[in-house]
Amino acid sequence: MRRRPAVAAAAAAAADAAEGQAQTVLLVACVAMAMAAVHRVAFSVLALPIQAQLGLTLPQMGMLQSALLCGYLLGQVPCGMLADRLGGAPLAAAGLLLWSSVCLLFNLAPSSSNPFVALLAVRAALGLAQSCIMPAVGNLAARWFPSASRSRWTSAVYSAYSVGTVAGLALTPLLAEHASWSKIYALLGLAGMAAAVAGGLALPREGHAALQPWPAAVPAAGRSCGGMGRAGSGVGREALVHLLMLCFVHSVISFSFFIQQAWMPTFLASSGFTHLSSIGVLSALPWLATSAVSLLAGGVADRLQAQHRWSALRVRRVMQALAAGGTALSLLPLALPGLRLPPLATASVLVVSVGFQGLCYSGFHAYVAEVAPQEVGLVLSITNTCGTLVGIAGTLATGWLAASPLGYSAVFAATALLQALCLVAWLAGAHGRPLRLHMP
Repeated sequence: MRRRPAVAAAAAAAADAAEGQAQTVLLVACVAMAMAAVHRVAFSVLALPIQAQLGLTLPQMGMLQSALLCGYLLGQVPCGMLADRLGGAPLAAAGLLLWSSVCLLFNLAPSSSNPFVALLAVRAALGLAQSCIMPAVGNLAARWFPSASRSRWTSAVYSAYSVGTVAGLALTPLLAEHASWSKIYALLGLAGMAAAVAGGLALPREGHAALQPWPAAVPAAGRSCGGMGRAGSGVGREALVHLLMLCFVHSVISFSFFIQQAWMPTFLASSGFTHLSSIGVLSALPWLATSAVSLLAGGVADRLQAQHRWSALRVRRVMQALAAGGTALSLLPLALPGLRLPPLATASVLVVSVGFQGLCYSGFHAYVAEVAPQEVGLVLSITNTCGTLVGIAGTLATGWLAASPLGYSAVFAATALLQALCLVAWLAGAHGRPLRLHMP
């Protein structure tokens, strides 16, 4: 009889240790996501002085914006396989160290014989180094995050990206008053390298293709997860249709995200804002809204499951439906041709539309971790590859459309239409049955 309390105490101690390790992984993932956002979005603010210094056109700036996505695209599937094999947490820390080192190369571009080509190469290298972050986060969420808290914890990680975006948009203009754009990137790179070393040292060890310490977080292959379905899709037509739906939804999310992150400062400048610091602050507000919405939605999603007995599938479907439908409706004022809103009204519309995207972390991203827990890195790398291709096309097209008579209204109209189609595809295809890409 005395053995039972001892066993219970040992189990409680093991659970506490596992929770502490999972929280460390959560913290490292948040830092990596925040730094990824800072390193990306700094270019969006610095695009204005870069364009002025080098005498570049809007289409050329679109090429520079898309160069990062080209590199990002190349590493998706290899990084997804690596995340599933070695673990997402160490991959996130190693990736942060690598892409922060690449940031130092921006300092060499202005003195090169062809600064434009040099910037293209460095931007592509930065994207390639950052291609690990989405598969790594997807894997560590399935491997480490307990199912009862997955919505909140997953939302917290992606919220950190929004916080990093806000920090980059707010701080970069202040740094630009005292340093050149190339020196700013060198400073940001050094900060990221320091964070990567600290995070890597703090991480718990993961064995080779180790299982996560939360058994409930990753169900056995072929079983339903969190109330989602009863049988696995297997390898076949149903799995392919399921995967194609996920690719389309992720592509629409990426289309909106990449365009807004890359072009928002330039769009605000065309809407009547002239001071760089004002543009930076106003560009940060939508991402601050995304962070707040994602954290709130994560808590609401977990409570709907725990207290109101909603199934995981119902929660994911509702959250993603609200994300797509809300974004589509909120963008309509900017999509109407000939309608020019006052500058503050324009900024307000952007805050609302980008804020709705915070719901997708409790929707789409949590859904993928639950229907493909054993292969979440691979699945996300495939869907993110599609999303990046669409993002490249969208970023390039935005540069051309912005310089054409159609202007930015055509970009917002296309975004609203895609979000409406995303809503239809999600409600039709998110059935919740487990997705497996490998033969058993």
